Amino acid sequence: MMLDPLEKNAAFRLAYEFIISSMEEDEVYENLEFVNKDLPHKTIDKLITFFEKTEEYEKCAELVKLKKKLC
Repeated sequence: MMLDPLEKNAAFRLAYEFIISSMEEDEVYENLEFVNKDLPHKTIDKLITFFEKTEEYEKCAELVKLKKKLC
């Protein structure tokens, strides 16, 4: 099942908000429900790519900072 562009847009934005708010609450990133335990940075990379395409560079910067913190 393919998501239409509006649903995909909403899904990326919800994932971003969930990750950022979870990190603010000191959750462990790898323990978040939708994070692939074998490739934990894959979700962040997908979000960075999405927000680069939509030119939302503040969100990209926040995600890059989070990714560096997790390494």
